[in-house]
Amino acid sequence: MSLFNELKRRKVMRVGVTYTALAWLVLQVAETLLPAYGFTDAALRNLVAVLSVGLVVALVLAWVFDWTSKGLRKTATPIDGAAQGSMRAPNAFIAMFVLVAMVAAAYLTYRSLDGVPRSERSIAVLPFASLGMEQADMFTEGMYIGVLTRLSEVHELDVISRNSTMLLRGNELSLPEIADRLGANWVLNADVQQANEMVLVSVRLTDARNDRQVWTENYRRTLTATNIFEIQGEIARRIVNQLKAQLTEQEADRLALVPTEDLDAYRFYQLGRQKLDARKRDDMWAAVDLFEEALEYDPNYALAHAGTADALVNLVAYGHEAGSMVLARANAAVDRALQIDTDLAEAWVASAQLAYIRHDLPRAIHDVERAIQSRPSFAQAHASRSYYYALAGRDMELSLKAARRAVALNPLSPEAVVVFASASQEAGHEETALSEARRATEMAPRWPTARYVNGLVMFEHERYREAVASFRDLSVPWVGMGIETLLALSLHALGEEEEARSLSQVVMDGGDPFATATLTAALDGLDEGYCLLDNLNTWSDWSTLAFLHHVDRVWDPQGNDPRYQATRRRINDFWGLPPED
Repeated sequence: MSLFNELKRRKVMRVGVTYTALAWLVLQVAETLLPAYGFTDAALRNLVAVLSVGLVVALVLAWVFDWTSKGLRKTATPIDGAAQGSMRAPNAFIAMFVLVAMVAAAYLTYRSLDGVPRSERSIAVLPFASLGMEQADMFTEGMYIGVLTRLSEVHELDVISRNSTMLLRGNELSLPEIADRLGANWVLNADVQQANEMVLVSVRLTDARNDRQVWTENYRRTLTATNIFEIQGEIARRIVNQLKAQLTEQEADRLALVPTEDLDAYRFYQLGRQKLDARKRDDMWAAVDLFEEALEYDPNYALAHAGTADALVNLVAYGHEAGSMVLARANAAVDRALQIDTDLAEAWVASAQLAYIRHDLPRAIHDVERAIQSRPSFAQAHASRSYYYALAGRDMELSLKAARRAVALNPLSPEAVVVFASASQEAGHEETALSEARRATEMAPRWPTARYVNGLVMFEHERYREAVASFRDLSVPWVGMGIETLLALSLHALGEEEEARSLSQVVMDGGDPFATATLTAALDGLDEGYCLLDNLNTWSDWSTLAFLHHVDRVWDPQGNDPRYQATRRRINDFWGLPPED
């Protein structure tokens, strides 16, 4: 009897095909549901490993046993002696196959776990406390950010964003409760004390799952810039060792990096970061001045150059300043920062934002991905990457992946949740979009953008009454007349033509050409709408996103209008994108 016939007789092939189909279905469901419940990509990898082991077990059981009407029975052996003799070699072959397959599956499982699974290496670095002071001072804040940044550059760690950890500062939650809120398995906290010319740092690493302190250390050094950075690097390296993560040679070098040896430059830089965090016009200009003070002490301080670029770019992005001179200064600062340190994530993010403002999306995407390469746990960079891909209108699964990563690293940020909700909707994951949009409004009920995205998701789900409720009396400056447009379209879909046309007149009077063209196309006909759209030469963020993702069924109801594709080509040209395939 041939091996193939024996496999058929014992139903091994049938079991293998059935099991593989069911495993594929389980993985499809898991890929959708696991992120919604806070699991990382490592959970899916581990599930693949477990299912691989299960396949081996299923094949072995199918070979040995048979399921009959009387239950599980050992598969009968052919009584023909020749057949039995001829089966000895196949039996040996099968035994060897099973052994090799089980070893391979075990190896895959081991590699996915590798001591501490990557999903298990999620760590929250809580804001450091200043001993003898009610609030952390500039020095303590700098020590905290330095440790967090160095850990964020290790690719095998998932480091929770400062934006989320700061929201839990001063609360009365236990460490396990804090870790649960942040989706972390490990928590690092520290006390910092500066006395005369000495600095004392006491750090504690806790396994939050068991509420067990696993490592503590005290660092006492003379107060110099070099010693500050050495303490940060030593703390980061000890944590990497405790979590059994593997460092690349480049990561090891960056943990030991001393960005500046000048203590005054370091102090001015930290003051500049504090001013920049306020995001107000006067504070941003003050930050520029402080960064330039830092550069007076150390002209090769790459972080200070990157800070200057960050402040100048955000002055334009927030609408506080306009003009090519501000952007030219930002460009020069970015170039200098990257000349000094080609792997500086802050500089790459500033460069990406500068390219985005200049409508160069390919460059923006390249630079933000370079920032993520340098710092894998950079939540802001992942959120920006998702947004840039959405503006490009292509690779929406990549946009969703980046948004999901941003939320995992910054779980308490409504901004990250809004990006995730939008990316989920644009990638066709409608249920996730609904739940995340709802979560964003619960996290920040007074934040207009959260309410806008919730209404947008309702609009795309054709739940027009709920969309109307979200859009009414809402103002979000960055979308121009977008809210009035979506509200009018919702009312039109509900048959409330009088109010829809009244809003359309408001939009026309408001001077938003894309919004006017969209409502004209919906209320008066596509031909009239495209006549207006053909005169549009500038594409804002909202008009781009709306045309590509949100009101595309207005402009291309049948999915085959050549004018829609022609307009997409114009949008690609505006954003510097190559032609689509």
